[in-house]
Amino acid sequence: MNIGETFSLISGLAYLGVSTLLSRGLYKIDLRQAKDLQTTSNDNFTVSVIVAARNEELTISKLLDSLMLQSYPTDKFSVVVVNDRSTDSTQKIVDQYAQSMNNLHSISIDSVPVGVAPKKNAITHGINCSSGEIILVTDADCIVPQNWIEEVANRFHDAKVGLVQGLTLYPKRKGFFHRFQRLDFFSHSVVAAAGIGSNVPINSNANNFAYRRELFESLKGFEGCEHIVSGDDDLLLQKVWEQGKWEISYLFTPEAAVMTSPTESVSEFIQQRKRWGSKTVYYKPMQLGILLIIFSFYVVVACNTLFAVTPWGSVSFVLLLYVIKQVGELLFLIPGTKVFRTKEMRKDIIWSSPIQLWVVIYSVFSGVFTGFTWKGSTFKKTVKKN
Repeated sequence: MNIGETFSLISGLAYLGVSTLLSRGLYKIDLRQAKDLQTTSNDNFTVSVIVAARNEELTISKLLDSLMLQSYPTDKFSVVVVNDRSTDSTQKIVDQYAQSMNNLHSISIDSVPVGVAPKKNAITHGINCSSGEIILVTDADCIVPQNWIEEVANRFHDAKVGLVQGLTLYPKRKGFFHRFQRLDFFSHSVVAAAGIGSNVPINSNANNFAYRRELFESLKGFEGCEHIVSGDDDLLLQKVWEQGKWEISYLFTPEAAVMTSPTESVSEFIQQRKRWGSKTVYYKPMQLGILLIIFSFYVVVACNTLFAVTPWGSVSFVLLLYVIKQVGELLFLIPGTKVFRTKEMRKDIIWSSPIQLWVVIYSVFSGVFTGFTWKGSTFKKTVKKN
């Protein structure tokens, strides 16, 4: 075995170590929350649902329809839709719903301050124009279950909990592209839950994301990361963890999962993943270290793949590295599909794994160093400051 192969195996062992850590985190969060959910209170918090919407005329009606059906008392929650410079019929649709939804309010943004990312600006405006004790964030292209607000609010009856992350899923669709997206998106949710269970929260999802108003104000909102285009979820989550004042909870009840739609084309998918990858360089050191171990192993596998047919490479060794990658994924995806009752995804793990490796490598490098398109605009990973 040469030096390169030795280094590759060491990288693979480190990757398996991280995968084991994530697997244990899932086990811990499953047991802990199953116990916690046995003692919930019937007291109701006031909740403000914040929705940042930009050109969402094709999707926002389904979200508002689902919010109208909530089991939570209507006098205990309000919905604030922030129309972020839409050029379509988004505002008109929201106004129509407001005629029958007394707890629906909307505000419009005509411009974004220099040095502030658009979505962070929209969410901050929405929070400032709301009054709920709990801030519950989702996206305009989502559909929420009937018991969504109730389930999320129940997690805050533990006075130590300051932030709750919930599960978001793609619907089942036919075709390899949609099946790949569904598993890939689900893996992000599993990592989020596992990180919280391990007390090293890594990533988050703003489709199903809640926190106390008191917490948001104590952190001065997005201050310090307001210029980073993405990360209104991950970076806030890690700020909460770093502060150390509040506990972070994962709502693993599948019945409370939010549904959102996958992208419809490969180019849209790549742009989305580039946007997600662009923020990772701003993670806290511990979280960044964990991701670097995973990403470094991916790069090692890619390099060995490219050199496999040369005199310095080995096809059999490359196959071994891909086996290590899949073993690592199975360590947390198998228990993840069990906890979230999505076992039908298991059949897609083996063939999706090699594709996912190359998608991650390209998305992170490209998102960090070149930029991406989002909502009809082109961005670098940060917006310019004054």
